[in-house]
Amino acid sequence: GDKRNIHNISDITLAVLPPSLQEKIKTFAALLDAMFEEMSVAEDCYCVGATSRLVATELASLQANRSKKNVAKQRASIILIDRTLDIATTVNHTCETLGNKIFGILPTLPGHHNDVAVNMNCLCGHESFDAVPGCLAHVNSTIGKTFLQSFLTKRSKESMMEIFRALVTAISDEKFPLDISPRIGQISGEKLSNLLKLFKNNTVAYSKHTELLQYAIAVLNAITSEKNKSWEKLLGIEKMLALRLSDTSDRSETLSILSDLVDLNMKQSKGILSVEDILQLILFSCSLVGEECNVNYSEFESLVTKVAFLEKNSLGNIRLFGEEISIDSFKGYMKTFYNNLLGLCEARNQLKQFRDLLKVGSQYTSPYQGINKQILDAVFDQKVELADIENKSSGLRDLIKSGFRHPRPNDHSLLFLFVVGGISCDEIKSITETVASQYPKTKVIIGSTRILKPED
Repeated sequence: GDKRNIHNISDITLAVLPPSLQEKIKTFAALLDAMFEEMSVAEDCYCVGATSRLVATELASLQANRSKKNVAKQRASIILIDRTLDIATTVNHTCETLGNKIFGILPTLPGHHNDVAVNMNCLCGHESFDAVPGCLAHVNSTIGKTFLQSFLTKRSKESMMEIFRALVTAISDEKFPLDISPRIGQISGEKLSNLLKLFKNNTVAYSKHTELLQYAIAVLNAITSEKNKSWEKLLGIEKMLALRLSDTSDRSETLSILSDLVDLNMKQSKGILSVEDILQLILFSCSLVGEECNVNYSEFESLVTKVAFLEKNSLGNIRLFGEEISIDSFKGYMKTFYNNLLGLCEARNQLKQFRDLLKVGSQYTSPYQGINKQILDAVFDQKVELADIENKSSGLRDLIKSGFRHPRPNDHSLLFLFVVGGISCDEIKSITETVASQYPKTKVIIGSTRILKPED
């Protein structure tokens, strides 16, 4: 790229980036442009964050060229948001949706980013036989669309009940013997397992209900996994940490507060936390606090190594994200992680309106509020000026049309909210509920580059 002086992150343009990164951003913008062209939509491009600014600028130029050739049938807005502005919302371990638990706990399907491998061995007659893994993505599947929508937008209990009822219906269709109390009560892993056993070794029934069985077993594997204990422990620490940080005026002691909570929980649970867990908690706390977090390397190193050296094997290696690495490699990894952490703490430095995730006051039901929710609320509040949401599409003609009023993303009845870098299932649910309850006249389409789980 160009060799020019960069004094501020807002000075970065596409031309100064490495050619490989330029190509990725241009390709990404071109794909979004092709999608809008196929939908016959003329989009106004808005952005929050440095990477989104580059994508929105490129997309706006493509849209301007497209508008000269074709007349769109509909106008819309797209807000592109950087994931790095809020990592806390995706590394936490909430499980409001079944999707968050399924994508977070089950292994990724090999060769994929947005699908999971479902262990189907429970339907096999031979214990020594490993079945081909199932998945969640099924082309032109009505059942698939129904359950994926449920996993992403409904409460876990609702999704569990839908899976249970679908299994009961399938069992009734097959005329399998079934004894269920009229009062079902809470759906447990044991109840699901008992229903699924009726399909074991029955290839005819399996082939008729293969998609349903894959979704049901994905739920069963997720809710009965040993990882649930760790998730519950981490969620408890995250809640206590967020409350402590929202109550204190000195947030520079973030890692010290986290260290105290980790020590307390390790004593109570006898070392249930892993190195990965500690790194996720550090990401959560630093993203939550932002620039106020005074990250000292020695304090960071002390917090991580107290757990890492407990996990050393007989060869002196440390297990990290499924791989055995040497102590030297681990120290190198920690330095890289620490440097990235410093950048993460400064991610919201350029913002004025959405600088704080932590919320203090009785009017808030949670000690922190994700940036996507903050942006959505600000967009639909006509009294609020959108200081941090940049418009990359408006020119003099647009300004004249609007009566010299600054255009807003909610000027159109169709709004695309696109998170660059990934989104969690619980975030999708939160946005969907907010739009349905507060802004029903606007159709909001949520998009992202991938579905995230905490370890990503």
